[in-house]
Amino acid sequence: MKTKMRLAHLLPWLLLPALGLTACATTDPATTTSSAVSSAAAALLPPTGDDTITPTDYADPNNWVETGGTLDQPVDVFYLYTTAWERQSSDEQYYAELDNAIMREAAPRLHDQMTAVFDLSGNIFEPYYRQIDAIWMLGDLPRDQWDHYLSGLPYHDAVAAFDYYIEHLNNGRPFILAGHSQGSAVLRLLLLDYFDDHPEVYQRMVAAYVIGWSITQDDLDRHPYLKFATAADDTNVVVSYNTEAPGVTDPNPTVFDGARAINPISWTQTTDPVPATDNRPSRLFAADGTYQDVTAYADAQVDPDRGTVLCSTIDPAGNTVQLAPYLFPAGVYHGQDFELYWGSLEANASLRAATYVAMHR
Repeated sequence: MKTKMRLAHLLPWLLLPALGLTACATTDPATTTSSAVSSAAAALLPPTGDDTITPTDYADPNNWVETGGTLDQPVDVFYLYTTAWERQSSDEQYYAELDNAIMREAAPRLHDQMTAVFDLSGNIFEPYYRQIDAIWMLGDLPRDQWDHYLSGLPYHDAVAAFDYYIEHLNNGRPFILAGHSQGSAVLRLLLLDYFDDHPEVYQRMVAAYVIGWSITQDDLDRHPYLKFATAADDTNVVVSYNTEAPGVTDPNPTVFDGARAINPISWTQTTDPVPATDNRPSRLFAADGTYQDVTAYADAQVDPDRGTVLCSTIDPAGNTVQLAPYLFPAGVYHGQDFELYWGSLEANASLRAATYVAMHR
């Protein structure tokens, strides 16, 4: 059930020659202030063309973090993990091969912090997939080139994994799509391209949790089969948000113009603030992987102008989870999108799954 790689309608860079290097050369700030794709680094760039990429073989069980476990639930969860690797030296390529030791060690560990929020709602299927160095992409590349590289190795692997999952592992069950950050960026491409060609598969989608990335109004307008969630129990919908403190005005690299956001406590798009006492327990992780569940920790309010969810109950100055401050300004809680609303996310995914199953009996 291969889908044609048809992302040119999303990104005009794909219409340009070769592997995108000519496109980069015409707009790349390497000629001014950036070394994103200088001639010395060109050989380290991720491949992007269909004819240069061999998709990963997902018939090999070693290429999966998890393949459904005991299959004791009526719904599946297909999950793409967040960025689990970054370059270790200036002469390393800008992408991780599937056997990258750092990614192979980190992806299963990240399960406890993110994927496990969906354990109660479905059987987890989580492939390993080749990743782009997020610091390079978010920090050096112009934003209008991000999809160009994401639609290369990461997207090819995501399509290959999802195709294999649908044809050999799913057995007709409804499914949830979920991810965070880079995982969500790739899920967005899956929603915009793959499901345009496979509407019959899309009808089995309970919901897509595209968290820590943006689904924009333009995405929805161009792909009218996509519906953004408006309630806690609607199905065949997209759920998305990025968490920030009130008053953040600096650019957040995961928030795009026209981004849509849903309140992860009330599951509405209204601008009414929802107090932390209405939130289910937040799950706060320590550096060693241990955690504590804390009640009444995070409130939430949708900011429709910025397209984010505002959390006012955390002091940005005292927040110890600060990712790459030169990319994410103070008050951007990208690393805590799941943690702050852990219990509410867990309950919501279970509710949507149960609602879908009840509706399709």
